[in-house]
Amino acid sequence: MSRLLLSILLLGFCFSALAQDYDQRFARADVLHYKFEIGVYGNFHYGYNAAHITTFFKTNTDSLTLDFVKSNKSGSSSIKKVEIDGNICEYIWIKDKLTLIFPTVKAGETHTISVYYSFGSDDGLIIALNRFNKNTAFADNWPNRARHWIPTIDHPGDKATVEFLVNVPSNLDVIANGKLQSVTKLEKTRSLWHYKTDYPLPTKVMVIGVADFETQVIGNFDGTEVSTWVFADNSKNGFADYNVASEPLVYFNKLIGPYPFDKLANVQSKTRYGGMENASAIFYAENTVTGKGRLESLFAHEIAHQWFGNSVSESNWYHVWLSEGFATYLENCYMGFKFGTDSFNYCMKYDGNLVRNFNNRVQKPVIDTTITDYEELLNPNSYQKGAWFLHMLRKQVGDSLFWLSVRKFYDTYKFANADTRMFKEVVETQTGRKLDNFFNCWLYKPGLPRISTAFQSMGDSIKITIIQEQNADAFEFKLDVRLKFLNDVFADYTFDIKEKFEVFFIKNNQQPLELIADPNGWLLRE
Repeated sequence: MSRLLLSILLLGFCFSALAQDYDQRFARADVLHYKFEIGVYGNFHYGYNAAHITTFFKTNTDSLTLDFVKSNKSGSSSIKKVEIDGNICEYIWIKDKLTLIFPTVKAGETHTISVYYSFGSDDGLIIALNRFNKNTAFADNWPNRARHWIPTIDHPGDKATVEFLVNVPSNLDVIANGKLQSVTKLEKTRSLWHYKTDYPLPTKVMVIGVADFETQVIGNFDGTEVSTWVFADNSKNGFADYNVASEPLVYFNKLIGPYPFDKLANVQSKTRYGGMENASAIFYAENTVTGKGRLESLFAHEIAHQWFGNSVSESNWYHVWLSEGFATYLENCYMGFKFGTDSFNYCMKYDGNLVRNFNNRVQKPVIDTTITDYEELLNPNSYQKGAWFLHMLRKQVGDSLFWLSVRKFYDTYKFANADTRMFKEVVETQTGRKLDNFFNCWLYKPGLPRISTAFQSMGDSIKITIIQEQNADAFEFKLDVRLKFLNDVFADYTFDIKEKFEVFFIKNNQQPLELIADPNGWLLRE
């Protein structure tokens, strides 16, 4: 076959393959395991690397499309060769899609794709000097930036086990997901660090970190080793600041279920975020080391992600509230556990203000499928409104059934993926309640309720009127109402609100002086 004809055929085939969305890709193949060989040389120059991708094929097919960026403003990547089971195969590489073409494989077969490559991007893997002017490299993959440095199916819905073999100068240390298998001296000045997981992860949290670290093992808690990895130049302050990690771990173990991974390493890094919840190796911004402590809420948030986000992972980016909303609410619960109810209430009030301010600027639902830049999902809807939704759900179904549902959701989908519908189904099963409208109005529609109340004494009863004044449709919620009478006597009532105009009558022959709506802060409203 002529090169021209082959190119035409491959190009036509590739455009067809690139038209496939992730659901179509998932229907054809499932990546089981990634094995990455990464080399760090000289002044943090990266030579050729290798990705070995063990894949189970669900259908007869002669192609596999990976996400891998060809070039961006910071540089270009290159491919030396691509193989399937050791045999060279063709490929077409357009923008961030690498489509491999090979002899037809059959449904039910497992094959290993190998890509030998170099990358030139400074995204995904951040190669930068730290605050002490020392070379470092830290993966920073969220939301879909793994494709800048490792060829993968870069989507939260495709989880696989992962293995890193990182070749570095011997004066540097490497942290990555999973258990450290070995550190091998290759020659006088180089070492090979080998990490491996036996649990599947989404690509967003598959990472390595390379730096001159000082490490400290805080201890073994409920069977999990907790360690600190900080830059050697600020190790004293780092060890002091990061020493808070064990308490959230023990708390969430009891609240949700056993910690899902084999270690908990807390790592000072160059992440662009305040913290990035990478599975078993959490990366924190380098400026979190101050020697002043005050990291409880940040650590609680990122550690909570080990259960929700890493073990139970959202099926796609639009359901990221299942990660960020859960982590935010669990962070607040931990703060209440450690510092008291006032601390929890302060956190919820603070989060509510963030949601209201965001809602005043942008009218969008929590599950917003119009967003194409997934960084935009890192907003108060995903974090704080997601947390408030869980708080109101807790009020809706009751404390014990709420936590039973959360534990069941985790136990059902750990090491797997879930979406909002799946969470709703778990809660409905555990509580025996239909929650379609409750989920729909709070997660799939924008806005917040704006309520007004009135009361009227009517002999032996009191008439209470509750009105939702917002332009949007009615929200569903439970509303606590406190009536104040003479001599500082109070009476509390709870009403199920489903319509924009509701009237309730309660048996009471006293004359109320005041009506206080939501006295205990269970409702998110304007």
